[in-house]
Amino acid sequence: MNTNIKPESSNQSFFLLTVILGLLTAWGLVIAGSRGTKWLVAAIAAIIFFYGLLIVTRNFKQFFLALSVFCLPIRLNVHLIYKMTPYSQQKGLAIGLFDIFFMSLFLYWLLQLLLRQQKFKFYPTITVPALAYLTLAGISAFFSQDKTLSFAMFIILLRGFIIYIYYANNVHSEKEVRLILAMLISGVLIQFLVGTLQYFTGGTLGLTLFGEGDRAFRTTLAGASAVSRIGGTIGSPNSLAMYLNLILPIIFSFIFIRTKPVFRWIAAITFILGGLTEVLTMSRGGWVALTAAVIIALYGIFKKQYQSRVKSYVLTMTLILLITLPVIVTFVDVQKRLFEDDYGAAYGRVPQMKIALNIIAHNPFTGIGLNNYTTVMNRYDRTRENKSYQFPYPVHNAFLLIAAESGLPALFCFVLIFVGILKKSALFFKSDDQFLSILGIGSFCGIITWLIHAQFRMAHANLFLWFLIGLLVAINQLILSQKSD
Repeated sequence: MNTNIKPESSNQSFFLLTVILGLLTAWGLVIAGSRGTKWLVAAIAAIIFFYGLLIVTRNFKQFFLALSVFCLPIRLNVHLIYKMTPYSQQKGLAIGLFDIFFMSLFLYWLLQLLLRQQKFKFYPTITVPALAYLTLAGISAFFSQDKTLSFAMFIILLRGFIIYIYYANNVHSEKEVRLILAMLISGVLIQFLVGTLQYFTGGTLGLTLFGEGDRAFRTTLAGASAVSRIGGTIGSPNSLAMYLNLILPIIFSFIFIRTKPVFRWIAAITFILGGLTEVLTMSRGGWVALTAAVIIALYGIFKKQYQSRVKSYVLTMTLILLITLPVIVTFVDVQKRLFEDDYGAAYGRVPQMKIALNIIAHNPFTGIGLNNYTTVMNRYDRTRENKSYQFPYPVHNAFLLIAAESGLPALFCFVLIFVGILKKSALFFKSDDQFLSILGIGSFCGIITWLIHAQFRMAHANLFLWFLIGLLVAINQLILSQKSD
């Protein structure tokens, strides 16, 4: 970043920033006022508190950076577009707290680019396939039956791409990485608190203001009894598990960084509490994904430290057994979920996949339209179970869903994004850096959990994923910058 900023440019930037904040504040007050007096009063109090904190911190970017990451798991949303359809994966377009804080950051960055106070980095190995995927997904929307649902999903995908581009270009120092890590730890601890309260009270807590929905607590049959499942403020147990899977490997990797013991203990305790929260989601796909990520993280970190494959493998498998066996032995519900009858829940994925493959076979190039899977799936249901009528939801596999809705070329481009991620992540396992490279391994393992969990989930629009991709690219760039210096 150019540090020789002219006073005129700085004044222009400050003036435009003031205008942006004023417009966002006014917009927030209008929306709050339309929802009732108590919302308006709450919004005014929040704005006063918000600007007070901003004045105290005196650092616009770090303040909004912290707030945006902190608000990632908080679903305080207002729907700009909403369609009363019970089965599509996205019923409309929602704007939340994260979006407001992130938009402030993004617009400020755009101003800095226009005033040439920052340089834009393109990162073609990831950005090119991401743009190609977005283009093909947008084209598929023109072939959709319900274009409102397609438009809403396209905006959500575009938001994810912008999130990736912003964080990849705007995390410039180890200090900012530590700030982001602190906010991620805070988010995990909040989910632990809310989730455990849901588990022990046997229901939701009435925190709808913060994103707790009706499906945040539910029960699932396992064997002769039901097991409780928690969803925190993310929305559902599986969604909470996917959020934790993306974040916990980064926190876990921090335990092995040479820093003050108090920070490592905070990371270790957070990982244990977050892991316990993941256990209580009863998400089998989540468990498999997190276990695989921890194995890769441990092996990569031990290999860097001991330079021995055999020693790294033995230490990794020993620690994995020490972590997983007590969980399986201690939690009876985990035993039920793993080993007792799930009444066809797992097998039910098979006929879903058959429907998706049939859709792909008939629409290989453009798909049936973005976010339109459930509107047409009955036409392609040739299963003996008539699965689309018994379970009228999209196929629980992100890759099949992309191919069915946007075509095989779109899926190919989407997969190329992860090829680019793999290339950038190779640096983390080779670098001598003892801070950034280990956190890079953690972020890479978080993305690995998504790749595994996405085999059982419809989550390609997940904003946590795009945030983590941006963070991984930023860490990669910081290591390269240090090497060049």
